[in-house]
Amino acid sequence: MFYGGAGRGYSLDSGGGSSIIVSGMHKTSLNKAKKNVKVKVLEISAGRMATVRLSALGLRPGVSVVKISSFALRGPVTLKVGRSTIAIGHGMAEKIVVDSQPASS
Repeated sequence: MFYGGAGRGYSLDSGGGSSIIVSGMHKTSLNKAKKNVKVKVLEISAGRMATVRLSALGLRPGVSVVKISSFALRGPVTLKVGRSTIAIGHGMAEKIVVDSQPASS
């Protein structure tokens, strides 16, 4: 399926609608990213205080992270950010949009 206008088209991935392809990027939420793959944070779709708190943990747009573990339905998502390992809630991980293609650096 293709949507868009003014040269900014994007298509929904047919894999259950969990990722969106935008200009060569494969956007998905952090909780749907694969384990042990380095991904790049594209945006944080949360409120101001949550964004500030995540930024203090090192999670901000442009940063590469590795998802270490998560539970199937709910529960914490464990991440490697730089040299630190952090855990965030499942709901917060849903608000972090990442490029699902492996990051190069």
